[in-house]
Amino acid sequence: MIPSLLEKARFLQDQSKKDFGLLKKWTNQDIADFPEFRLHIQSLIAGRIKIMLRDDFNGLVHFLYRLDINENSVRSCFDAEDNEVSEKIAELYIERILKKYLTRKLFASDDSED
Repeated sequence: MIPSLLEKARFLQDQSKKDFGLLKKWTNQDIADFPEFRLHIQSLIAGRIKIMLRDDFNGLVHFLYRLDINENSVRSCFDAEDNEVSEKIAELYIERILKKYLTRKLFASDDSED
């Protein structure tokens, strides 16, 4: 079963609320338009990451480690222009959250077949 884009968007919305305190009212773009929603939420997450880069770098590193985001991928983000670092890390975050979602869906459907 291929998960719907709406389910993915809701999972991403809920996870970003949990991880970054993003309120649903900020992320309540038209989540039916997933590519547009993803860009919007990535921008919001990048703003939070920018603050963490400035104020709590060690906390950001620990957070990314806890999410199991590849260390080499994070390091490569710092090769970008200063104003793009937070956007690139936000993109890694979203990719990881969507992988997490797909993994949960895969194992949930395996459990239901037993």
